[in-house]
This record gives sequence, structure tokens and C-alpha cells, in this order.
Amino acid sequence: MRERFATTVGRFGMTKLELLVVAAIIAVVITILLPPGVTDLEPVRRKNCRSTLHALGIALRSYHDAYGSFPPAYISDENGRPAHSWRVLVLPFLGQQAIYDAYRFDEPWDGPNNAQLQQKYRGELGRVLSCPWDRRINSPSASYFAVVGPHAAWSGASGCKMSTDFPDGLPTTVLLVEVYESGISWFEPRDLDIDKMCFGINDPSNCGVRGPHRYNTYWTHAIKSRFAHVLYADGQVGEFLESTPPREVRALLTVDRKEEVTGQ
Repeated sequence: MRERFATTVGRFGMTKLELLVVAAIIAVVITILLPPGVTDLEPVRRKNCRSTLHALGIALRSYHDAYGSFPPAYISDENGRPAHSWRVLVLPFLGQQAIYDAYRFDEPWDGPNNAQLQQKYRGELGRVLSCPWDRRINSPSASYFAVVGPHAAWSGASGCKMSTDFPDGLPTTVLLVEVYESGISWFEPRDLDIDKMCFGINDPSNCGVRGPHRYNTYWTHAIKSRFAHVLYADGQVGEFLESTPPREVRALLTVDRKEEVTGQ
């Protein structure tokens, strides 16, 4: 009797083995009911992506505190062409001082030494510069980008100051945007040009802000909305839904146009 009692669970006298079998069956049923392509990894990846972008915001603010402005979008070569990315400049503020120290500014971003660095430290660079959705494809692809050009938060070869260069306000000016599967390497000094990009989120032409994230209603198999993460100049992480009007996206990407933003 004592032995039987010791191997049962609950008031109905189910054995531990029976309880495990029931739990396994429930897990299988839940998996079957989930929509195709949706797994429990999506909320985790979404949260981690948001955390990575938030950490980038802290790094950019720390850079600003150290140098009096945000970093330039790029450092130019002797011919005025972009040679080195802001993503390299913030590495010390992301806990990657060793990579920064090993990076050579006297060769191109994809020169022999720098190309080798991307391979050697692909794990470390991926964790601080890529969304988990991009890291899963094992590609040295950046996920977060500046928007560069007239009236944008990034002018190009010079950095913007929080105190003077954001007339529209820090909370209503986007500093970084997410671009899923960009195909642009971490060190490459290439971002989005505000005069050439499109302002629809997840536009089929892949010419602007793009994110793989979604909010799901699992039990009805209905995808409510897809979105991309963005970082505002005050350090807050937000979202651009696919339904966000392009004119509102453009308004949030400019620093001094005083456009009306309905969602803020």
C-alpha cells in the first residue's frame, strides 16, 4: 500500500508514467493546432530582437556622452566615399572593445584583416548587431540601420547632437530601423538613404524598413499584424506595423519637419 501511494500523483491515483504520457499527448495536440510556420520561438526571438535594439540605443547614448554627439553614419575615405560604418564605432560601447581594437581603419571595411575579423567574431557580432531571426540563417548580416540624408537623424559623415539637432523631439524621431535579411555585412558602411527608400513597412520591393515579427492569435490561426522594430532617439524601442501609413513613417524619420504624427 505504501509503495503504491508513493508512485501515484493526485487524487485520481494516476501513476507518474501515466501523467507523463498525458502531458506528451497535450504537447502534440498543441503543436498540431498551431498555424503552419508558427512556433514558440517567435515570441522569444521577438523579445531578444527588442532587447538587442535597446542595447544598441544605450551604446549610442554612451557614445554621445563620450564624444558629444551620436556617431557619424560612416567615416569617409580620402575620396569622400563611405569607408567605415557607425556599427564599428559603437563596438566598444557594446562590450566588444577587443574587436574594435583589432579593426583596421587604414584598410577598407572588407580588407583582409577586417574581413577575417567578421569571420572570427561572427558569434559576438551577431549577438550585438543582428536580430535572432537573422542570426538563425548563420549569415554575417546586420539587422539595424541608420536612415541617412537631409532632415534625417543621420546626416552622413558627421554626427547629430541631442541638444540641437532634433527639433521635432527625441521621442518622435526614429534613430534606427530594422531591416530583415538585409544582406549587408556588419562592417559595411551602408544604410538607408531617405531620398531613395520606400516608406511602406515590408514593402514587396524590399526598399525600406522590413521586419519578420508578428502578433498571432494562435487558436484562430489568424495573423493580426506584422511589424518591424525601431529605436527612437530617446532610447525607447517601438514598432512600425505594416499598416502604418508611409507618410507617418517618413514623418518619424525626419528631425525638423514638424509633421503631425497620429500614433504618438
